[in-house]
Amino acid sequence: MATAALSGLFGGNLTPEEQQMQMTEARATQFAKLDPSQQLAFMGYKAGANLGQGLAQAAGVDIQDPSIKRATMLRQLAQDLDVTTTNGLAQYAQRLQQAGFNAEAAQLGQAITARRQQETQSALTAMKTSRELQAYSREDKLQAELAALPEGATEEDILKVMRVYGDPKTVAAGLERSAVKKAEIEAKAQLEREKAQLRADEKERDRAFKEEMIRLQASLRQSNSDVQRQLIQTRIDALNDKKQEKIDKQIAAAESAIAGADRVIAKVDEALPLVSGFNLLSSYVPFTEGSNLRTTLETIKANLGFDRLQQMRDASPTGGALGQVAVQELVALQSSLASLDLKQTSEKLKENLNQIKIHYKNWREAATGKLPLGKQPPPRDEENKTVDFGTLKP
Repeated sequence: MATAALSGLFGGNLTPEEQQMQMTEARATQFAKLDPSQQLAFMGYKAGANLGQGLAQAAGVDIQDPSIKRATMLRQLAQDLDVTTTNGLAQYAQRLQQAGFNAEAAQLGQAITARRQQETQSALTAMKTSRELQAYSREDKLQAELAALPEGATEEDILKVMRVYGDPKTVAAGLERSAVKKAEIEAKAQLEREKAQLRADEKERDRAFKEEMIRLQASLRQSNSDVQRQLIQTRIDALNDKKQEKIDKQIAAAESAIAGADRVIAKVDEALPLVSGFNLLSSYVPFTEGSNLRTTLETIKANLGFDRLQQMRDASPTGGALGQVAVQELVALQSSLASLDLKQTSEKLKENLNQIKIHYKNWREAATGKLPLGKQPPPRDEENKTVDFGTLKP
């Protein structure tokens, strides 16, 4: 705790004798610089100082420097205290105040308060980490026991395992939260990977731009024809067009968002065959169709989060609005998060999945239509047809 900023509160790093010696030598050196015979002056001054100090002490005169005297008193006050601990510092602050060092006591008090806050925060963090580790350990053990259930295990078999860890509803809710958190983490990681890829692509475009510019400028210098020079200059001007650079970035962002929509549509197609006749409790048992369905739904829900939908809102290849259709689809997607709850009939869940798929496909069509013809991705495989809006129940 006795850092450089607070070392002065403990009398400094040097003993009073060392401080006195340092001060004497500093004065002697300064005095010696004024005299051509520096070494003689230095030795003479130092010897005189020692002699004068000895005579004064013999006469009972206190000639100690005030700063050294202060340091000596602070060191004496800190004796027999462990100032590396918060309690030791608090005791030292109390002694400082009693000895009349009010400013020093106040300064040390602020440092003690900051240290106690830091210790409290560290303790809370440690407790949280410990609880999370215990929860993960319990969850891993529970998952292992559920996975060990024989094929065709009944609801009662599943509930029996869950009851060992508490109320089945509470246990199931905990597993649900954990699955949601994992899916959200993966969705955010995927989004960050896409952003990193966009940055890498932009860096590659910049590199290609520089190489092409160097090549064109070399060609311009070597050209012997006015017509050739004019054509090359036109290409250089086009390459320098910042508007095209902005469009390239917007197109890359749109392509990334469309690819993300394609992945969600694929996840919906993956979930649909698993819906029929699923069992809610079996969805907590690893390696079952119900578990696969739950994991897939959590991935879809994570992609309906704010960050991903914001990316889709910003994915205009031209920099303008995507259009009313795309905006309506995003609003519908944002409100469809709760529609993927497993606590509903298979028919309703399948209907909601198809609805989400239609919203994604409509948005994809609107976003793709804004891309230049050469940049538009091929249409998705229509083997798995979606239900039309008119066929859906209200």
